Amino acid sequence: MSNRFRWKFITGLGVAILSVAIPAVPAGADPPGEPVTASLAHPDSLADSLPPSLQLPDSLQPPPPDPWLQTPIAELEFAFQDLLCELYPVRASLMGLHVADSTLGPAGEEGRSWMRTRWTEFLGILDTVTDSTLSSDDRFDLALMHHHGMWRLFELDSLRVSERDPRLALDQVSGGIQGLLIRDYAPLEDRVRNLVSRLDQVPEYLAVSYQMLVDPPRILVEQAMARADGLSLFLLNEVPAATADLDSVLTRELTRVSRAAIAAVWRYRELLTTEHLPTASSDFALGPELFAAYLARAEGIETPLVVLRVMAETELKTLKAQFTAVAASLDPTVSPHQTMSLIGNDHPELEEILNTVEAAVNEARLFLETDDSFPHFAPPALEVRATPEPSRLTHASLFIPGPFEASRFPGFIYVTLPDPEADDSEREEHLRFLSRPQLRNLAVHETFPGHCLQAYALREIKRPARVIAWSTAFVEGWAHYAEVTMVERGYRRGDDAYLLVTLQSALRRAGRLRVALGLHTEGWTLDRAAAYLEHHAYLEPLIARREAERGAVDPLYLVYTIGRLELESLRASVQAEEGDAFDLGQFHRRLLALGAPPLPLLRARMLFPDSIGVSFMD
Repeated sequence: MSNRFRWKFITGLGVAILSVAIPAVPAGADPPGEPVTASLAHPDSLADSLPPSLQLPDSLQPPPPDPWLQTPIAELEFAFQDLLCELYPVRASLMGLHVADSTLGPAGEEGRSWMRTRWTEFLGILDTVTDSTLSSDDRFDLALMHHHGMWRLFELDSLRVSERDPRLALDQVSGGIQGLLIRDYAPLEDRVRNLVSRLDQVPEYLAVSYQMLVDPPRILVEQAMARADGLSLFLLNEVPAATADLDSVLTRELTRVSRAAIAAVWRYRELLTTEHLPTASSDFALGPELFAAYLARAEGIETPLVVLRVMAETELKTLKAQFTAVAASLDPTVSPHQTMSLIGNDHPELEEILNTVEAAVNEARLFLETDDSFPHFAPPALEVRATPEPSRLTHASLFIPGPFEASRFPGFIYVTLPDPEADDSEREEHLRFLSRPQLRNLAVHETFPGHCLQAYALREIKRPARVIAWSTAFVEGWAHYAEVTMVERGYRRGDDAYLLVTLQSALRRAGRLRVALGLHTEGWTLDRAAAYLEHHAYLEPLIARREAERGAVDPLYLVYTIGRLELESLRASVQAEEGDAFDLGQFHRRLLALGAPPLPLLRARMLFPDSIGVSFMD
């Protein structure tokens, strides 16, 4: 793509050129105003003039250029990609775009104002596009970018996360460090030079971010303090260990900026402790109006809250009936809670947990090699590791090469092990949650055919909008859908303990849907939410409490069940339309080729593509 046009967009000059002044150049034609000789404009003519003995066979000929890359829509999508690098450089690094690896990005009130300006400019460009003459693919991508831009403005001005959530700045710093240090996409020396630059920005970044905070809820303050502790330990221990072999000059510079960054993190934590914690409110709820607007703007979900509540309760009732039947088949003499406790006793020893997960990942991958219901990709090696300190608030996570990454390097599955500082009973309860059947379910969700497969499907997509503008409901709904579909396909058939754990996983996600609504729109307390999950999802107290706390700070964790149910419904609709011609593998390939779009846009593209316009989601 023309760097000249992209630079004009990034600097904010001549923005209208993207919508009106970039002509589509037909394949093989000379760009306007840039005459070239025939031999350079048409390299194939030179190849054709060679004697047969010097011509490449057809199998080795380079592929023809993609005509789409020469269209105004392509220019818009690459401008969208540039905007990601400019405003969200940490996320860009993690996605494999490394043009802004040396910066943490905008922060503070000045940063928020700049982000608002840039998104408003970009949306203004999109609004000038006449979409009636575009292909359904182009209109789909325009709708994706428009929805994403509107969501970003809502995040800045209505959700106001930079004022409400003190974890945000710490997460940016943590992600900015880990993304450079752990992912082996370039020589270590090159990555550490960028790391030095990012660490050098940490004191100012945290200082201006702290000034933005306005009465953050107590639970967010407490979690931010815990994350500050984890980030400090990572900087103190992991950064020196990972860079020990570097030359002394670079090491001294890294040590200098690391010390300043650690001091800034401690200062940030101290200010939270002394200025916000003593007066922080226990009220974390968004309230019905903001919660509904959040769902609509982030995910395009406009279902009335009362309908979502009925959906959650109906799904819980259905799943509980299935769960109790399977539990009774395992041991009819004990309660379902007791059955889950017995399954929890079948856990590996602490030092064997990571090896057990690795074996489970390989088992799921081998099963898919014999099943054609999911696409087959060739991902790099996956290493299983313990979750690092800054990220211990999740059960497990995936850290793999981003979809734009040119190099292929190992990915990591992080599993959160019991806290060594916890008491014996808490550690044992955590170990019971990491039972062998649960670890197999975790492997399916995180890797194959869950998150890892879906992430590698993104690498096959050439349109930036589909790679960047993804929906949490799709991403988490897909991984949850993958768990259920693997059982349907016969994975571990006859293993009722695995089936029971998969059903409990579905109960836990349906419980999240009900609990998120209760916590944010109905005045539920954390105690009530935890008790609800204990009773309806058969969770032990420690896990139920953690699930409730996550719902208080992450309302969108309700989308797992919504996403799975929508994917199942969409599959049924497509199957009804195609009849005997329906092919599950082809359905999944079509689905994943669209990226990870918001669910309403996904359904429209699969069933009613002509209905989509640039502002379809808005």
